[in-house]
Amino acid sequence: MLVANNISFAVSGKTILSDVSLTVGRGEILSILGPNGAGKSTLLKCLSGFYKLSYGSIYLGDRLYSEFSLRELSRRRAVLSQQVSIDFPFTVFEVASMGRLAQKTEGLSHLDNDIILKLLDLTSMVHMKDRLFSTLSGGEQQRVHLARVLAQIWDQNDGLLLLDEPTSALDLKHQFMLFDICRDLCEKKGFTVVTVLHDLRLAKVVSDRTIFLQKGLIYASGDSTATITVPIVSSLYELKSEQVFI
Repeated sequence: MLVANNISFAVSGKTILSDVSLTVGRGEILSILGPNGAGKSTLLKCLSGFYKLSYGSIYLGDRLYSEFSLRELSRRRAVLSQQVSIDFPFTVFEVASMGRLAQKTEGLSHLDNDIILKLLDLTSMVHMKDRLFSTLSGGEQQRVHLARVLAQIWDQNDGLLLLDEPTSALDLKHQFMLFDICRDLCEKKGFTVVTVLHDLRLAKVVSDRTIFLQKGLIYASGDSTATITVPIVSSLYELKSEQVFI
């Protein structure tokens, strides 16, 4: 379970998030939605522990983030960022294996290799395992990165997976593939998933609960089907009701 209590974040005197609270249970998928500049990616970085809070607290399970060492945290939560640039001539397998190497003081074991191959198969990339990563399309690279972050927390039965606009480079088929994987992990391994999305209709289908942000504040939150509605969306995004299709 992930719990944020009244968290705020400011940089250079500007408040980006203000008094945000949320709870995401084990086995749940939470979507974070809102207009550009609402603070979605900043909230995700705070929930990952990348940003130091200006105020408030975040618990992963029954422990504060500050109580985890970096190695412990890397074993409990993984983050799929919007863009990850890799300029070295690594193969698909080598990039995916970075998720396992984050846990190791030595090289990969046979079990590690099996896990990496399993996750590349899960993300429909195992047939390209020997290809240079740089030769892949944007969507293919995103699927390899998904395998990489899953490899990082694969050993956990209560892992936290944080996704920042994970479908931006994916076609429709692989968007649903990604969230089918997430749902399966939630049901079978007790994962908790928090994702930033722009596609409201997708969020309504794939997430259990939704938070809308506006200017760093929670504008609306609740069950996705009850929260992603025409009145809320038209008001938040300043649209006419007839312009909203969800």
